[in-house]
Amino acid sequence: AAVFDDILNYIPARITAYMIWMSSKYKAPWEKIARDAKLYSSSPNAGYPVAAAAYSLGVKLGGVVYYGETEVKKGEVGEERTDDYEKASLNFCKLHTKLEKNIILLLLILSVYSFLFI
Repeated sequence: AAVFDDILNYIPARITAYMIWMSSKYKAPWEKIARDAKLYSSSPNAGYPVAAAAYSLGVKLGGVVYYGETEVKKGEVGEERTDDYEKASLNFCKLHTKLEKNIILLLLILSVYSFLFI
């Protein structure tokens, strides 16, 4: 089941990361995002959006995280250009809203296209 999930989410994870990267004012080299994505998680997909967001916001994400009582060490991704994580969180909310608007616009365009030409 996990392999099937990895296959299904391969392209969406990279599209999401690409959209975050394109919407960002700071564009780290894509090679850095791809490199860090592999460090973040054992999943081939989870690290891409996380790494793109971390570089976009100028923060490091990862390290020790907890899933209930279970402690998991994830690789750190991103580069710290700010120590104001509160402001970075608010900036991510703005970025997320921008991404949602772009996704809705893309879906609307695809819907009109399919209605007119298919």
